Amino acid sequence: MTKQINKRRLSSLLATITMVLTFGAFSATVAQEKKSAGERYGSREPQTCADKKAPAKGAPTAALALKYVICEIEKVSGQYLYLVENVKVEVGGGRPYNPNADINVPEIDVKFPIYSIRGSLTKYQCHAEDARFTHSAPGKNCTRYEEPKAKGDCYKTTFGDWRCYMTDLSNLNENYFPGVPPPGGTTAANKAAANDKPADTKNTKQIARTEDEPNADKDENGFLKPDFSEMEKYYDIIRYEYDFNLRRLNIVGKMKKANNPNTWLVDFYDADGARLSSNNGTILIGLDSSVGQVVKVYSNNLPTEKQMRDEVKRIVVTRKID
Repeated sequence: MTKQINKRRLSSLLATITMVLTFGAFSATVAQEKKSAGERYGSREPQTCADKKAPAKGAPTAALALKYVICEIEKVSGQYLYLVENVKVEVGGGRPYNPNADINVPEIDVKFPIYSIRGSLTKYQCHAEDARFTHSAPGKNCTRYEEPKAKGDCYKTTFGDWRCYMTDLSNLNENYFPGVPPPGGTTAANKAAANDKPADTKNTKQIARTEDEPNADKDENGFLKPDFSEMEKYYDIIRYEYDFNLRRLNIVGKMKKANNPNTWLVDFYDADGARLSSNNGTILIGLDSSVGQVVKVYSNNLPTEKQMRDEVKRIVVTRKID
């Protein structure tokens, strides 16, 4: 009888310990999710625009275009935080929508003109801070791109909002600076020194596990981010987007090395780890691309928007080995 009582007490104790550990892990995860972008990346917060409807008619002013460019670029997308500084914008004349040339203009209202813009900016692409990795070490977790000859467009969407974006497609090696601190904010290392105590290593480990898992988070539209880890050995991924109208994954990247692999595969997996039937996309990158060159590519066979929301649980980009 005594042995049975002891067994019951041991079982109860183990169950209590399991509940405490589970609750602790859950609390740590919730705390991590509540962290702001600035806290995760050691930077200032990305700027947002509460209202992008002005002007109701005619071209946006240079001041409005500058504001909309900043709000369009600054965000967390996939594993990266994008910020801009030193933005200058000049607005040109309007032109009608051209379906053969204007392919990256989601939700465009074709009744309104598209206005060309040009200028310059400094763009930052940052990893979340993690002292265990060189590319994400506090104070060295960003790549800075100087874009002195940026060009782009402003257009109106079917919701009545303005979208403005510009980039410098002639980026050269001398305008590329890896391992720099993000603009604004305070790094985790500096915060620890200011408080005269070590940084919270428990939270740091939790962040590392989340960031290292493929598709651990979603983009601003609620879709899973692709796992670009293999591709990033050869290209800096500047941005990507899902185009459900053309069933494409559009990617803008910068060449890191010469003679990079030019054929890549994009696979979409469901909750069981099985690849979605007929949804193997192919990315082709020109062999004449040189180091520092920006390339715009896409994969075909993107799943439908419904599949992406309901079925796709993992997206992986890998080299095609001949």
